[in-house]
Amino acid sequence: MKLVLSLLMVCSITLAQVDQKQVDSLTKIANSNASDSIRITALSDLNWLFAVSNPKRSKEYAIKEIQISANASPLLKAQAFNDLAISFYKLTILDSALFYNKKAYEIRKASRRKDLMASSLSKMALVYTDQGNYQQALITNLEALNIYEQKKDEVKLSLIYNNVGQLYEKLNRRDKHVYYVEKSLELCRKLGDEYGEANCCANLAESYLRKGKTQAAFQLMDRVVDVYVKHDDSLSLSSAYNNLGYMHRLIGNKKEAKAYYLRAIVICKRINNLQSLLLYTHNLSSIYCAEKNYLDAERTSKEVLSLTTPDNVAQLLLTYRLLATISPYVNKPADAEKYLDRYTELKDSVFSQENANSMARLQTLFETEKQDLTIQNLEKDKTLQATQIKKRNTTILAVTIGLGLSMLLVFAVFRSYRLKQKANAIITEQKEKVESQRDELKHKNELIEEKSKEITDSINYAKRIQDAILPSVADIKKHFPNNFVYYQPKDIVAGDFYWMHTSDEHVFIAAADSTGHGVPGAMVSIVCSNALDKAVKDFGLTKPGQILDKTTDLVIEAFVKNGQITTGEMGEEIKDGMDISLLCIDKKNKKVFWAGANNQLWYVSPELVIAPAHGVYREMKEIKADKQPVGKNEYRKNFVTHEIPYEEGTIFYLMTDGYADQFGGPKGKKFKYKQLEDILVANCALELEKQKETLIASFNDWKLGHEQVDDVTILAIKISK
Repeated sequence: MKLVLSLLMVCSITLAQVDQKQVDSLTKIANSNASDSIRITALSDLNWLFAVSNPKRSKEYAIKEIQISANASPLLKAQAFNDLAISFYKLTILDSALFYNKKAYEIRKASRRKDLMASSLSKMALVYTDQGNYQQALITNLEALNIYEQKKDEVKLSLIYNNVGQLYEKLNRRDKHVYYVEKSLELCRKLGDEYGEANCCANLAESYLRKGKTQAAFQLMDRVVDVYVKHDDSLSLSSAYNNLGYMHRLIGNKKEAKAYYLRAIVICKRINNLQSLLLYTHNLSSIYCAEKNYLDAERTSKEVLSLTTPDNVAQLLLTYRLLATISPYVNKPADAEKYLDRYTELKDSVFSQENANSMARLQTLFETEKQDLTIQNLEKDKTLQATQIKKRNTTILAVTIGLGLSMLLVFAVFRSYRLKQKANAIITEQKEKVESQRDELKHKNELIEEKSKEITDSINYAKRIQDAILPSVADIKKHFPNNFVYYQPKDIVAGDFYWMHTSDEHVFIAAADSTGHGVPGAMVSIVCSNALDKAVKDFGLTKPGQILDKTTDLVIEAFVKNGQITTGEMGEEIKDGMDISLLCIDKKNKKVFWAGANNQLWYVSPELVIAPAHGVYREMKEIKADKQPVGKNEYRKNFVTHEIPYEEGTIFYLMTDGYADQFGGPKGKKFKYKQLEDILVANCALELEKQKETLIASFNDWKLGHEQVDDVTILAIKISK
């Protein structure tokens, strides 16, 4: 496994010798009778000074910060929680680091300090990354990125672009990995940030190597080593040597790879850095395993396991899996079974936590803010009505007083003059009240506009999250050069999604329709996409029917809380899930397999059909889906896997029901599947991109001003040589 140079959680802390005079001076301030804010600032500086060299001592300073901040301002409390999170992170106690980062974030969010919120989000993402929860790390980083882009903070953007790029690489999205890291590299060079430049070079080196740019890749790493040697940065230099070991391993040079791993390990032992030592020793163990030196591989792996804490989930998963592989070769089959069971159990717990975190964040982010906007709009209407009534009453009062004064003018000039003065005073007071209310209303309108913009930004951010689980156009085109993707959500985010996974022998592709659309549908789509990934990657399933059976188990499990099925507001059982059309291409054996949940498969073979009544035409063939969803179902049965002849030139169409269910036309009726089939058959000889254009034009013509009723997804792929 590749270990790239991650941005350190406290990137401004160096490994230089701590200045004892500075420590003494700060300690004196911290123990003095100065104000709480001054003492907390001194303790915070002490915390940062020792975060790398002595994290236990750093933690003690942070705890004192929290004790003093009990009566301090909220932002000082947040700073104390932030510092304690840093200490726990450096001690590799990741659950505690995440807990205190979240406390700091909530306080900063309540204080509307977006810059500090983004800082907390970035640190939370680093912890998620070290725990192996890459999807949650990406979601958290994208939220921080959204804030920094609004503020146009180039320094912070250079860091966050790099982090996002690394996470896309871990999620096997290499196109987005290169895009974001190159954006970071451009900003680092512009800002003259050598450390940032080194990080970007290290993260791009493997991508260049995989593209065959071997010389350019090692030139990038030469630049990385030069920077860290120049700055005498041992920790980062060890990480660079680790990267070089991995790159030499990629090109088959095991001897050089082992030498670089050993260099990295020596440095980590010298500087007493446990977290990196675990990772690099694991990599060395992998080299021993590749060389079939299983005794040394077992020895080093058990050394890693003995030093790994329970909350370091990512490292535990790697070590369990490697020991399960090694044990049979050293005549320990029972150990192999034991380590495999530990790996599976831990992996299942991580998956359940990912789903819970993703759904909670989306629900909090959107539903709460939409309710806030509704309340603000109601208050605005109420204020407008009150202002209009008061203005009308003021006018009536002024007219009445004026008429009274006119009638009394004949009888008493002096008396009418005094009354007129009083009337003018009342009018002036009422006018001032109206103007004051107008100013207040203007201010509220500005607040509502700001809130509306925040909600729009949040929904656009949700789209970025959903885009992260969709395969890129480039990935699909790589495996299916002739294809089209027609994806048109009803709202900004969708319940529909399309999914792809590839291995050496198989390519899986699917079109799916999750329960609901918009934000609720997007939450369910994340659960369903995760379940598909797990069924294929972790359980190694290749038959579409078996994949859908396992995905059903995982989706049902995701909606279980404390052993109970989730229920709605009226006590009804929640049966969220998806309908799906799942296709598998077996490249090695030249076979095609398919299974479906409520969504059928259509395909057109290249041969022509000759019929006296219809002449020569190409026939649309259909395989009907199992009449059940992926999710909770009273009459559940196993999904059926269908085998289809593998024939070059065959076009497969995978779709959801959104296109056929669209209302429109002269009579406002549904489009229906028969009309959709006729369009596809009539145009199946065209290039696939032309077919897509025809579908879009037909859909828009049919709507005739009607609102789109559902998300629309149609995928077409053509079997090529």
